[in-house]
Amino acid sequence: MRLPMTLRNQRLSLCCLAVFSISTLAAAADFPSFNPDYPLPEDWQGRVFELSQDFPSEEPEPEDFPWEAINFQLEPFEYLRTVLSYSLEGNIEVDFDVQNNPIRTWYHAPWMHAGCGGREFVRGLTRERSSRPRELHPNQTGYTDNWAVGIYNPPGGYVLGQVWEDPAVPHPQAAVFPNGTVSIKLLFSAAPVEQVPYLEGSFTWEADIYPPLGRNPCGDSQPERPREIKELRLLQLDVSVRDERVPDTGWVFGTFIYDAGAAGETPWDRLQVVGVQWGNDPTVKSQMQDRGAFQNPDLQEGMINSSLILPEGIDEAGEHAFVTHFGLGGRVNGPIDNPISSCMSCHGLASVPSQSVVPRGAWPGNYPEDEFDHFFANTPPGTGDDPDRIQLDYSMQLAFGIRAFASCLRNPEREGCGPMDLGPIDEAPDGGDVVAGEIRTLDPRITAGEPLHRAGDDEYAEHPSDDDAAMTDGKASGPGSSEGPGDGEASEAGSKIPSLRWWILGLGALLLIWLLSRRR
Repeated sequence: MRLPMTLRNQRLSLCCLAVFSISTLAAAADFPSFNPDYPLPEDWQGRVFELSQDFPSEEPEPEDFPWEAINFQLEPFEYLRTVLSYSLEGNIEVDFDVQNNPIRTWYHAPWMHAGCGGREFVRGLTRERSSRPRELHPNQTGYTDNWAVGIYNPPGGYVLGQVWEDPAVPHPQAAVFPNGTVSIKLLFSAAPVEQVPYLEGSFTWEADIYPPLGRNPCGDSQPERPREIKELRLLQLDVSVRDERVPDTGWVFGTFIYDAGAAGETPWDRLQVVGVQWGNDPTVKSQMQDRGAFQNPDLQEGMINSSLILPEGIDEAGEHAFVTHFGLGGRVNGPIDNPISSCMSCHGLASVPSQSVVPRGAWPGNYPEDEFDHFFANTPPGTGDDPDRIQLDYSMQLAFGIRAFASCLRNPEREGCGPMDLGPIDEAPDGGDVVAGEIRTLDPRITAGEPLHRAGDDEYAEHPSDDDAAMTDGKASGPGSSEGPGDGEASEAGSKIPSLRWWILGLGALLLIWLLSRRR
């Protein structure tokens, strides 16, 4: 019996799944640039995002990077600003069409197009988690969507190309980023300036996103999800650097916030450092139940910008930026990110199989201390030596992309998957392996694991910390993500109804059926 790949045999075990591709597809990848379920309007005359995927075939020669002359522990803010300057060179001039950068080409991670929050067609943005009311500013009255795009420099682009060298069979074992790898992520908010005054004059992009719906657009049972062209403002910019000088983790992470009140001729000049982190301080558990923005003197593996903390009794700063929270226990995190996480704790859990990056059911003020050691360990760089799990060297974009690929293998009709015609396959006799042409076996760990839980959107909104009463002293606490799809990036786990509610609904339905049967 002969089946097209788009009609996959559901009887095949994912543990012994073999995937096949046309030889030309394997030789030259052509990954989708954006979610095909949201195509260009027929009358569209504007720009169209193009995935930068002409990855280097050979690892770039080592070079002297400007931040290597700076001690990241003694001058962390200067270190981060130097990396930012490097990252903006040439990209501003080409309006972030990074494949056209005349100084150095930058690259996008594949497979961020799938799912409800997958890449949109104008800028290639993916949906991050929403910011809760008052999370960004006391004037913020409703939930606000945030969208982001990440890029890698040539050393990072080389590794992306090695992982996705065969577009039909990702190779996560290749996720070992060389020294000098840089990734940045630009995060844009739909928040109006009237509600978040420090966004005045920020860098703006138009993008094809969901309009304000008053609900999470990516819930499992939501009606049709329209998108429309809306203006977004740059709110946050994240930076990560593979630096071989860093003990334990091998990485430096940092984040910026846009500040309308800062000096500078351009929006890029008005970006303020929020914090820099090179470790999770895995032995420090002090203040882990405290909410809001504060400085924890016990932390040694990072530094926050204390000038962004409002004085007690003051709840806004005019046009100047401020933060309502950092990460858990005062660790480094951005204003859109999760206050029970940190930059490094989130990215350090990037792996195959995928795993949650925050404890389920936790929120600010209610963090399970017995889970701290797992989520805030200092993960070594590289892929690790766990036979059951492949670390992805702090790349949430690889984690989201591989997870989306596996999800589309399981269900090709999933939103945003697009065509996955990898050639015909033969159904093997007696339920055995499939055989057709060149066989490339898919690592079973790719199709295992759990969704990347980010404690966001509807599920998070049910926790008591979302009440205004939880926002004491004018300092709100709130959820966030990495990478969100990551890098955000495209997680759908935060929108799922908690399993307890499903049990209650199921028991209620059974009780109703029993009562009706008794009446008969």
